[in-house]
Amino acid sequence: MSKVLLNKMDPQTASFSRPEADQRLREIAAEIFHEDVASVDLAMGPDDIDRWDSLNHLRLITEVEAAFSLKLSMQQIQQVQSLADLLKFIP
Repeated sequence: MSKVLLNKMDPQTASFSRPEADQRLREIAAEIFHEDVASVDLAMGPDDIDRWDSLNHLRLITEVEAAFSLKLSMQQIQQVQSLADLLKFIP
């Protein structure tokens, strides 16, 4: 059971066990931030991507919600400081 909980908390493990979610998130981020998808890493956040400003943060959240049919709470949105943080909320 602890391994299941670890998978939800550890973005490296989560991306390994859900490669399609990992890849789709990278594609969305690459499109929004005008980056090459191959250069997008889950550890990246606003300090790593020049175009990650408040507007693009909301665009990222909106696109991820639409792509994965989910709705994040304001608290969850505020917790997102990297792509790995966002991946934790994707079922």
